[in-house]
Amino acid sequence: MSQQDLHRQTSEVAKPIYVLTQPIADIPNLLNLVPSDGMAWVTGPAMDQHGLIAIGELDRFEISGPERFSRAQSWWRNWTSKSVGDEPIAFSSFTFANDSGNSVVVVPEVVVRRNQFGTTLTVISEKPVTYEKVNEIVNQLLKPKVLVTQNLNPQFSDGSRKVIEWQEIVDEAVRRINLGELDKVVLDRDVIAQ
Repeated sequence: MSQQDLHRQTSEVAKPIYVLTQPIADIPNLLNLVPSDGMAWVTGPAMDQHGLIAIGELDRFEISGPERFSRAQSWWRNWTSKSVGDEPIAFSSFTFANDSGNSVVVVPEVVVRRNQFGTTLTVISEKPVTYEKVNEIVNQLLKPKVLVTQNLNPQFSDGSRKVIEWQEIVDEAVRRINLGELDKVVLDRDVIAQ
């Protein structure tokens, strides 16, 4: 852990973080709530989605290198030690390789969670959170929104590789796994949607 990370962690410990989670009216389509700069982890059909959506950003921790997981865990443990009330929630994204850029942990300001038990709203703030604040946020979330409908039928085309090239790469990876040359492989492919 660098001196800068340590200083940041110890200087932030003194400030409490307030977390309040409340049940709210059921919202079966979580993705309708996600703003353009929001985050989501959602599964299921449009009218029965389960998962989490996040709005706003209260804090962010970017890390890279071979110790990125342990550094993120340390940061999160320290961060949650100053929370008051309910459990805070964070979203994270980690790189596969040690040298492939930054990983990030983001603590949102608002999280809407839906599962088999219902829908809840969590507010995470540097100021005490009141039930009135929760109601204000719920009212904002449930306001009718203008839906963009001009591009309901996107056209897909090849990205940096043609489909046939991609299929050959996948076939080669499977062949090498079957020969015992590889244990696993991570592949991704870009596609252009217009």
